[in-house]
Amino acid sequence: MLVLVEATAAGRAVALALVLLLPAVPAGAGALLRLQPSMPHVCAEQELTLVGRRQPCVRAFSRTVPVWKPGCGRQPWCVSQERRTSYYTSYRQVYAAETRTVLRCCPGWSQQPGAQGCLAAECRAGLCFNGGSCEPGSARPCRCPPGFQGPRCQHDVNECAAGNGGCEGHCCNTVGGFYCRCPPGRQLHGDGKTCRDVDECQMHNGGCHHRCVNTPGSYVCECRPGFRLHADGRTCLAVPSCAVGNGDCQHSCVQLTVTQHRCQCRPEFQLQEDGRRCVRRNPCSDRNGGCMHTCQALRGLATARCHAGYRLAGRPQGPAKVGRRIPRESLAASRCPGPYVDECVVGLARCAHGCLNTQGSFKCVCHAGYELGADGQQCLP
Repeated sequence: MLVLVEATAAGRAVALALVLLLPAVPAGAGALLRLQPSMPHVCAEQELTLVGRRQPCVRAFSRTVPVWKPGCGRQPWCVSQERRTSYYTSYRQVYAAETRTVLRCCPGWSQQPGAQGCLAAECRAGLCFNGGSCEPGSARPCRCPPGFQGPRCQHDVNECAAGNGGCEGHCCNTVGGFYCRCPPGRQLHGDGKTCRDVDECQMHNGGCHHRCVNTPGSYVCECRPGFRLHADGRTCLAVPSCAVGNGDCQHSCVQLTVTQHRCQCRPEFQLQEDGRRCVRRNPCSDRNGGCMHTCQALRGLATARCHAGYRLAGRPQGPAKVGRRIPRESLAASRCPGPYVDECVVGLARCAHGCLNTQGSFKCVCHAGYELGADGQQCLP
């Protein structure tokens, strides 16, 4: 935007001051050389300046002049007044505010006569940041404390970028420093860089109900036999022993308590010494199966058989079963009382004269005047 200022004495003084401030090209060996962007410690800055220039302006003015005119009545010529306008060009000083790029020495540096750039360090208040100290005459104007860098110590050093800062775990960069952090389950060692495992079981048993087992970087909870781990990974719940593999029983599992049980076999089977397996038992081995004469195992049940000359007393209520007490009324069916078989009637005696039945046997008799022969059946005179 142009700012117009009349060419007054004050305006000309400002213009003269601006001209004097403009950089000039020096001549001679002791003069300062013009700074270039490629020179060391040369900074480009934007500055607002007033630039003056002459602007032409066309002006006009009017005046009345005498003019001789013919035909003025009785006289051939006469003088009359006419208005005439004159134009001329004048100049005025105009100033405009413009932004331009100016090359100057970076803060903390100055240019010496004949030097190619700004090579002389200079100290002044506020030159160095973040606790840096100024060193006049050195190649670097500021000496930076650990954790900062740059000509004026204005930049932070990322210690984690090189070798993870020496941290075994995670390196966290901060302004002017850094610190190491370990993953969960591990804690920082005294050197501030290495990590060591944390034994979570040392404090409150790791929160485990039964047993805590430490692992690298973590831990796990375990339960005693007869218990299972809850979904929370810490609490142990009792498991009925019969619910796990039938308690390792071959036949039936009888739950006594939450963690105790006993095995039970089906009828006609008996439990082995290991308390788990079942074998078929011989029903006749226990008091002859309740039979009076002969006991015969039939399909795991005791069946009574009588000796020759005997038969079972009545129809049995059912064969004696293994592991069951034989009822009194069924016990009679397992006995073989006599005589139930009359050998004289069925023709088993084969006596010559007469037959006399006895309990469980028979006896041949002869008529008067006869005697029984050696075979016990024939009669001799």
